[in-house]
Amino acid sequence: MMKRGSKLILILALIFLVINFYLVFSYDRASINIINVHSRPELNGNWTVQFITDGKATLEIKATNGTFFDKDIKFLELKCGRKRVEPVKNNNSLLIENYECDETSYFIVKVLTRGKHTLEFDFGKAKANAYNTVTSITLNSPANQTHFDIDTENQPNFNFTAISNTNTTFSCELFINDTSYGSNSSVQNNTATIIQANSPLSLGEYNWYINCTDSDGTTQSKVRIFYVENIS
Repeated sequence: MMKRGSKLILILALIFLVINFYLVFSYDRASINIINVHSRPELNGNWTVQFITDGKATLEIKATNGTFFDKDIKFLELKCGRKRVEPVKNNNSLLIENYECDETSYFIVKVLTRGKHTLEFDFGKAKANAYNTVTSITLNSPANQTHFDIDTENQPNFNFTAISNTNTTFSCELFINDTSYGSNSSVQNNTATIIQANSPLSLGEYNWYINCTDSDGTTQSKVRIFYVENIS
């Protein structure tokens, strides 16, 4: 007949085995899915990676392929739904032990450099990747709220510069009030370029912006306002 002390030891051993089996099972079945694999944030803007996890495991977020925390991207916050989670810095990665989230998670960094930035998300034995490409478009002229004369300047020139660390040429298009008014399919990287409005404008207030497309996708510039008036 088993003694009471031996029974207690056996029960504790069984509990230990069950707990460890559950932990190993949870770790093995952990999965992660990136919602927005490719993003196009602005330079000095925020890059938010949305992801969903299933299970409970260690979450490690690594900057990879030549991307470095505090040099190329700066960590801002990690959230499970609206709840903020504090990771631990580990060289060029961030660690969260026993991560478990039943909502969409948000990993947010500030983009410090142009080009392509890559993150690897390791959740248990599951892996997923997210990346961005940062192309900037600077509007050189006309300045915001410029006034043009209807008689002499009803087809203005629009000057801009597109910059990328990964592409040498762009196909760019001028939009006025969300309508195409001209394009250039061979815009050179980091080179001031002019697109003239391809048809006369009537009196009124207008907005304009530039869209540039390269192998990484399409980037839109900021929007500016101008006016066509009877000045002379």
